[in-house]
Amino acid sequence: MNKINQQQGESIEEEARALGKKLVLLLRSSDLPEDVQISIIELLPEMTLEQIDELIDVLTDNVARGGEMNKVLEEKLGMVKQKYDTKRDNLANSIMDELDNLEKEIDQ
Repeated sequence: MNKINQQQGESIEEEARALGKKLVLLLRSSDLPEDVQISIIELLPEMTLEQIDELIDVLTDNVARGGEMNKVLEEKLGMVKQKYDTKRDNLANSIMDELDNLEKEIDQ
C-alpha cells in the first residue's frame, strides 16, 4: 500500500510540473505584458483548479490566434492585476503600520 501511495504522489507531482511548464510556455507565448504575466504567476497559488484550467484554455486560445488578445479579456486581466496589486499594497502598508506600532511600544 505504501508503494502505491508513493507512486500516486509521484504521478501527481509529475502532472503538476508538466502543468507548470505548460503555463509558463503559454504565458511567454502570449501577448500579455510581462507585469501581467508575473501577476498571474503570483496569483496561481490562490486559484482553484477550475480557474487554472480556464486560464490554460484562455491562454491556449490566445496563442492559437497568434497572440491577438481579446480586448475584453485583456481588460479583465488588467482588472485582476490591479485588484491583486491593490491587495498586495494594502497588505504591505498594514504590515508596515504594525511594525511602526511595535517599534513605538518597544521605545516606550
